[in-house]
Amino acid sequence: MQYRLPPDGAGFENLFLAGDWTRCGINAGCVEAATISGLGAAKALTGANIEIVGEGDIAPDAGPTAAAKLDSPYAQTAPWPLTPFYGVGQLDGFFSFHAVDAKELEKSLPKGMSLHPQALTPQGTHPVAILANQQIGVRAATLPRFTGYRNYFEAITAISYVQIEGQEGAFTYLPNIYLNRLRPQLAGVWYYGYNKRIGQLTMSNDRHTVASAQGTPIWSAKYAQRDFARPLTQYDTLGAVHRLAEQVVVSKNKFGHWQYSNLDFSLTSAYVAGIDVEIDVHDFGLSNLPVGKMTAQPLRQTTHHAAADNHLPGAFRIWTSWTLSNPFDSARIARLEASQTRL
Repeated sequence: MQYRLPPDGAGFENLFLAGDWTRCGINAGCVEAATISGLGAAKALTGANIEIVGEGDIAPDAGPTAAAKLDSPYAQTAPWPLTPFYGVGQLDGFFSFHAVDAKELEKSLPKGMSLHPQALTPQGTHPVAILANQQIGVRAATLPRFTGYRNYFEAITAISYVQIEGQEGAFTYLPNIYLNRLRPQLAGVWYYGYNKRIGQLTMSNDRHTVASAQGTPIWSAKYAQRDFARPLTQYDTLGAVHRLAEQVVVSKNKFGHWQYSNLDFSLTSAYVAGIDVEIDVHDFGLSNLPVGKMTAQPLRQTTHHAAADNHLPGAFRIWTSWTLSNPFDSARIARLEASQTRL
């Protein structure tokens, strides 16, 4: 089903399709399907109000159930009593997406995890997101801001599109997160199973550096803002950003179990500005990234300018608020992800 094109969905202007191989009300090789498809092409071509008997008789059956479509992994939809107890905060940071050697990334994955097939980057590579940011006002949703953590710097490496043995769905894995405050580091490790580590971090409007607690350089980045801040909804690459930035996160907690969480970046209300990025990786063991230079171009406003074999959306500075699901909501999020990714 996913490869059948509807009569008016060729992807090219002024091109319409017909035949029993198209997506119609039957979706099978027969003369009835060809007839419905031909009528669909005529309707699309002429704009006439043609009644097509059978067009909606057999709906695609590979999608999520009605209940799964109404539910979501976001913290605010968790069942009571989990609903009020989730993390909130704001961030000002730099997001960049990179195509990285797949064999090198596999070395960072724990047992039972592997890279999921994807079509965003060239063969032999896999998408990785780097988020360097300042976290602001991080706290539990039920608490006033003054009770939360002091503002801190953070650097996240995220491997998108990983899969877990025996679990349906495509997830994001965070091989490491560096930050410079102890309390949020301990909370991330013990509540969510994240690989959070204390490090020495600096951040300015055009640079970010990450070093270990002992001062060993891990990676450093230069950023050049090429655009003014505008809502992310003005970019038609929003969908690509959403698919990469808001995948359900999977981690292996201190008890050896897979744990699932959702970090919602509120992308529909976020402000972004395109940036050029140059990252120098100094230490593979501490960064879980190949040593060398990684670059990224500014976020594209349209998907039409993407390279034929690289569909990553580009890099941007982001200003947004976020929510993080309750750590006890892991099982529901895993079930929901399995249901919603069957297409």
